[in-house]
Amino acid sequence: MRIFLCILVSGIIANDITIDDLDDGLTHLERKYRRLESKLFDLEDKLDNPTKKCGQISYWKKIYEQSSPSDFARGCDMERCYKKSGNNFIDFRCLEDLEEYHFKIIWDNGAHTMEWIQKVHPLSVTDEAVGLVFVKIDGKDVISETSFNGLSISSNTLTESAGTLLDGMGNHSYWWFSIGYKSLHHGGNPADYANSYVAQKTEMFIKLKPTKDDLDLYYF
Repeated sequence: MRIFLCILVSGIIANDITIDDLDDGLTHLERKYRRLESKLFDLEDKLDNPTKKCGQISYWKKIYEQSSPSDFARGCDMERCYKKSGNNFIDFRCLEDLEEYHFKIIWDNGAHTMEWIQKVHPLSVTDEAVGLVFVKIDGKDVISETSFNGLSISSNTLTESAGTLLDGMGNHSYWWFSIGYKSLHHGGNPADYANSYVAQKTEMFIKLKPTKDDLDLYYF
């Protein structure tokens, strides 16, 4: 706009531009301003109403990572589960007030993955099979053939020097699909039971939709 006005002023001084030309130019700028203002209002409306298009966005949030045995997750419960020790951490604070839990585990930086939806909070049940919507391992639907029963508090979690916080074996003494392991199993973390896969690094994510506070980060 500044350049355009400079051209107008120069034109007036040189007597090349008439008052009518100036009126036409200002009218053109005003129309552009109105269109820009309308777009800004639309953007503001989307930010203020996350249930619209912006509310359909979802993202994966990392809530756990572990690459060495540790009892750092000791004491995790429904009230508080935010622990850290070196590179190992667990943060279940964003699991509150969800209707279902869409999780993903990545083993060894993507060597293998598991994705599933369960209906209950992992820390709300102990050593039980929970309701599952689907289970995929390495992208393949395996709900009808997997031994995975959803994450719940492991029966081994009270052991001082062994076991894990959570496992996916339900009412079984095995602790495969381990989250928060305190000891090694065959040199690593017991991951996928069907393939006897033992991982050196385990990461866990939950799929979330952005809240109004998240969208405010982009408000300007």
